[in-house]
Amino acid sequence: MLMLSIALWLVYLVACLGFGSLLRRLLASKAARLQRANDWVELATAFLLGQGLLANVWLLISLHARFSPLIVWLVIICGVCSVVFAWQTIIGVARRLRSVLQSLRAEGLAWMAVAGLVLFLMVVGGIGALVLPPRGDSAAVYMVLPKVVAAAHQLIPLRGLETFAQLGLMGEMHHSALILLGSDRAAKLLVWSNCLVVAVMLLAICARVGLRRRGQLIALAILFTSIAFILIIPDGKVDLFAAAMGMGAFYWALRVREEEGGAALRLTGLFTGLAVMAKITYIVPLISGVLLLIVWRHLTSEEEESRSKSLIAWAVRTLVPLGIWMAVPVLMHILKNSLLFGEPLAPFISTQGQAWVDQTWFTPDVTRWIVLTYPLALIFGEYPIEGGTLSALLLVFAPLILLLPRARNLVRSELFQVTLAAMLGTALWVAARPSILAPRYIFSSLLLFVPVVARSAEYVSTTEKRPRLFSAAILISTFFCLFLTLAVTLSYLKLTPTSILRYAMGRLPECSVAGPECPALNLVNQQAQPGERVYLAEHFIYGLRPDLLECAESSDEKQPVLNFGTHEGAWDYLYGQGFRYLIIDDETHASIAAVLDLNHTPDWLKVTQLFNENNYRVLRLDSADPNHRATVTCRQTKPPAWTVVAR
Repeated sequence: MLMLSIALWLVYLVACLGFGSLLRRLLASKAARLQRANDWVELATAFLLGQGLLANVWLLISLHARFSPLIVWLVIICGVCSVVFAWQTIIGVARRLRSVLQSLRAEGLAWMAVAGLVLFLMVVGGIGALVLPPRGDSAAVYMVLPKVVAAAHQLIPLRGLETFAQLGLMGEMHHSALILLGSDRAAKLLVWSNCLVVAVMLLAICARVGLRRRGQLIALAILFTSIAFILIIPDGKVDLFAAAMGMGAFYWALRVREEEGGAALRLTGLFTGLAVMAKITYIVPLISGVLLLIVWRHLTSEEEESRSKSLIAWAVRTLVPLGIWMAVPVLMHILKNSLLFGEPLAPFISTQGQAWVDQTWFTPDVTRWIVLTYPLALIFGEYPIEGGTLSALLLVFAPLILLLPRARNLVRSELFQVTLAAMLGTALWVAARPSILAPRYIFSSLLLFVPVVARSAEYVSTTEKRPRLFSAAILISTFFCLFLTLAVTLSYLKLTPTSILRYAMGRLPECSVAGPECPALNLVNQQAQPGERVYLAEHFIYGLRPDLLECAESSDEKQPVLNFGTHEGAWDYLYGQGFRYLIIDDETHASIAAVLDLNHTPDWLKVTQLFNENNYRVLRLDSADPNHRATVTCRQTKPPAWTVVAR
């Protein structure tokens, strides 16, 4: 399984690079091809383009119920063959590795150790992605829907969370393809690949605004000591797909003025649209930041001729095409929601999906406190479902900004412009959704604070004279945060060298590294017949068989259980709907557990408790009266997909 996952991930990676390199050539004019970014950025750009293209190809195929292994392999093979267009860039990246190592040596042993710790954190994240099964939100929805899509060979909404399919699903479609080909771990490794792309694009932005090697190392340390970033990698969540696209959009927005032929403008628009499709919460902070960079840089241009031209003419020539390219990825999203829900503008205009865009997490008092404590809440917050915090190094190094020499022309400083884009995006997000505190929801915008903080630390570290107390404090703080993050990450992953070796040998039981729900799900997997219905009163359902997931309760079947005035009525309803098994988490679904009291069952219904551990129970329902029969069942009306139908 280990080698299969790695091999499949590598092949998929090559396919993304192949398609992306081909698309990059098509989007660039001849003049723009001569103005290539450095090889690292070109490789990351190609990967993002290929990833965006493949996600939409999978979406189109799955909407037409043709999402089979044969078709997926044919598409991937075409992508692999296209990698010839990326060969020059790949060779260039390999050559640049030597110069990177040489520049690290020049920084001294201590900063080489910092680089080593950052690299080790990267590797630990990759190992976690490879060894661990999906956990947290991934086990609840982000990888559950892909598992169903892969098994059904078509895009069908996840029962119980049907409106989730109204979102963009970019990361989920990649997960679907890799699960279809045999490895959910390869899907999680693709998330890790996006983590590396985020790092590359952050370094590219840092280099552009004036950071040298030490400043870039500090920027990487800030990135990888952000718990909100590092702990997403092993879980399989899709947030990093959006973060990578968003960082690509910001980088190319900085190049719009200088890139001839509009190639940078096209890339900026595409990456912005793809980022929003990957994570809809990016729509306000990302678009506002991108527009600020492009418009601001035009208004502060040093070219007298450029400034004298009509602003309206410039907007028509620049902002209108930008909007068109942003809209290109949205077209497939509109098609998907039209076919599945008959609501092309969902989830913004929808009869059933408003909850995904109108969320409120906390009470007004808690929300007020969160807003008043920004940005401390982003770094030290311990709120439910926050999903981790940003690096403390951001706060530790922030006062050093006061020591930075003022730019000759502040408004033309790219470092100032990037920081302003970060402030605008974050402020608009707080204004629009003050109750939602989750760095992963606007991660790209938050990362734009990193360059100015890292530049400040670099400036002090390289210019301070003896006794160099600030420089020592910067180095010690960086080491402390790196070691602390490593300890937190290892504790979260709960991996040992022995468990990693056992996984490599195929001898690691899944439940030994999965959540507490694993034994209950495995029991149902073993006992349930194909297509039997399971009522899921628990969140983390990834470990259940795909056919059982396809036949689980719908959103309309959840609430009636709580609405009956008697316990017997609830039991009668569940059996009538064809549910043979119940999986109940007594802690998170206490209200349902209270209704389904084993001491108050109908006389004709036999309820057998098959499992009761760690707050999880498994119940089986059997009728002792032949006159009481289920009126609903689950069948393969259009194989291989299962459908709930009247008996």
